[in-house]
Amino acid sequence: MLESNVEPDVETFSMLVGSTLFDHNSERAIYYLENMAQFKVAPTRSLFSVLHSVFSADGKKSLANAAAELAKNENVTAEDVAAFVKQAKNTL
Repeated sequence: MLESNVEPDVETFSMLVGSTLFDHNSERAIYYLENMAQFKVAPTRSLFSVLHSVFSADGKKSLANAAAELAKNENVTAEDVAAFVKQAKNTL
């Protein structure tokens, strides 16, 4: 994708994060969230709903709850995402 000069968008990352539901891979979900931040792609509330599902399926209740809270927020900032990633890395 990048070789073709196609920049990923929030939908691309939402699909990638959603794919981690199949193998309950919370670490990979966080990896995609970090990549999203590197590309300066703003997350949507629905992305955090997907993250909530990923962490719930993986038995990571505290992260699932944190993602659910961010899903309620209409104005998630880059700082919110960075704090969530830091919390996730400390938890995983």
